[in-house]
Amino acid sequence: MLLYYYKSHQIGYWTNPEYRGKGFGREFLKTAFKQAIHKYDPSYVLARVNADNTASEKIVLACKFKVMSNLTLQKLYVWYRP
Repeated sequence: MLLYYYKSHQIGYWTNPEYRGKGFGREFLKTAFKQAIHKYDPSYVLARVNADNTASEKIVLACKFKVMSNLTLQKLYVWYRP
């Protein structure tokens, strides 16, 4: 999964298989997301997830992202500043 936000910064991550399903990805994303919001103050953030990556999909949905587009190979999610 990649996150994009205003001014084209990116966050990407990969979790070693032995640590998957233990909440590390979710905690990493929440922490990185909060720091990015605090530092850059974007009005929106985009997340791109491979269509078959259900684990990353669950993570972005838990971080209050909404589906923006559902393409064959990837899904695009957006988070707007409240």
